[in-house]
Amino acid sequence: MNIFDYLDDLQVELFQKSVGEIEAKYYELCSTVAEGNTAKRIDNINLDNFQIQLKRGSLHC
Repeated sequence: MNIFDYLDDLQVELFQKSVGEIEAKYYELCSTVAEGNTAKRIDNINLDNFQIQLKRGSLHC
């Protein structure tokens, strides 16, 4: 399966599954495919400030 297949699946899942279910599925996938503790390192990234900025509409890239 390539990345585009996963994106097609994700698009459908966004309407059918909870955020928690989606996160669990793709965490497991990442854990299986990525080396070492990469999935855990990604999971530990704090996105609080990013989410606040998105809600405010003040995210500048």
